[in-house]
Amino acid sequence: MSTTFEVLKPGVTEYTGGDSVIEVAFCHNIGKGKVAIDWKNELAPLLPDETPVIALDNSSQEVDTIGDLKWLRQYGNFTSEIKP
Repeated sequence: MSTTFEVLKPGVTEYTGGDSVIEVAFCHNIGKGKVAIDWKNELAPLLPDETPVIALDNSSQEVDTIGDLKWLRQYGNFTSEIKP
């Protein structure tokens, strides 16, 4: 399963879709229980780990923050180590 993740634009406090968000990452299955994270915005990895993310086109699959995306990019799943 694949999912695109977004963050709220600065100054926006509520998700309304469209212009209220910025796409930051694409998560896709690479087999053997692992996923890959492709950054859709080069500044996304510089955001604070606690920055909330919104799943656009599927369930969030336990991904709640930029920190979760960074973790998955490094380890490929949440069972490789203890999720932060």
